Amino acid sequence: MSRLIVILMLLSATGCSLAQPKQSQPEPTQQQIIQLLLDAGQTDLSAIPSCEHAAYPQARTLSEYMSHYLSILAQEARIKITLDNQPNGDQGGEANLLFSVDDPEAPWEYGFRFNYRHQPQGYSVDTTTLTCVGAG
Repeated sequence: MSRLIVILMLLSATGCSLAQPKQSQPEPTQQQIIQLLLDAGQTDLSAIPSCEHAAYPQARTLSEYMSHYLSILAQEARIKITLDNQPNGDQGGEANLLFSVDDPEAPWEYGFRFNYRHQPQGYSVDTTTLTCVGAG
């Protein structure tokens, strides 16, 4: 027993630890980031100042607004969906999801920017950071 105490004292004195090193959280996948936005679908657009001049004024929620974009994209031949993820270590990060039509006569690009947080059960959207991009 005294040997164990001596070993623990030596480890403590030299700064060694028996604890497991903290593992960083994996970066969320593109699918997970899109799912975060879908999970926040019932967010009221009137609570997001940048969505005040949204291209689809009938939309009341984030999901109604997104479904409008997707319905337009479904009719176009030259569409593009871009997802840019900027992780911020273990805390989470910022994501930009943009829907665009590459039409020389009437190009447009709209989407969303938001921060996400890492939590023990996974990632979640910080709805206070939701921004409509290209809407005003």
